[in-house]
Amino acid sequence: MEYQYQSRAECGDGITNKLVACEYMDNIEDDNIVLVRIYALVAIRMAQMHKVKLPQEVKTEPIVWDKIEQILRLIPETFSNSTKQTRFAKKFGSKTRLWIEYERLKSHLMRTESPLVFAHNDLLLRNVIYNDCQGIVSFIDYEYAAYNYQAYDIANHFNEFVGLSIDNIDYAIYPSEEFQKSWIRTYLMEYLTVTNRNGHGDI
Repeated sequence: MEYQYQSRAECGDGITNKLVACEYMDNIEDDNIVLVRIYALVAIRMAQMHKVKLPQEVKTEPIVWDKIEQILRLIPETFSNSTKQTRFAKKFGSKTRLWIEYERLKSHLMRTESPLVFAHNDLLLRNVIYNDCQGIVSFIDYEYAAYNYQAYDIANHFNEFVGLSIDNIDYAIYPSEEFQKSWIRTYLMEYLTVTNRNGHGDI
């Protein structure tokens, strides 16, 4: 099946099962993989959100850097639990190494020309509500919503496909290049549409 969301969410948790259309595929062994055929609706809804203009008093700066630095500051130099320390060192090296990689990444990405938009910043499957009767989607959980790079919000949404736990990340279900291109084409058709005074859209 083409162009379907995949997520390791439990079908029947009261959110995924009731609010987001889901089904199982016979040829997939993991029966917790949920397939959601609403990618176009999600792309359109995100584009609409990205066109929202907040009041001028709201600071127009990307939130991603502040959030990353907040998380890095919470990491201890050394974990008191030896098991956690060994696990951290194996996966990340050291806190100093993480800071160095972060500064390099920030220096590179701040030179890009990605527009700043009002972004959701946490668009995983559980934060998408699908109304089957009306054929529309809505987003929930705006805890991290703020101005951010347009490309970040889209890329983060794709990253959410592979899982949330570092122990259960599955890059095999990362969206394919074909899926990403189709998703982005749908997104841009909406994002580049200007609504005129009559409520109709023009590109």
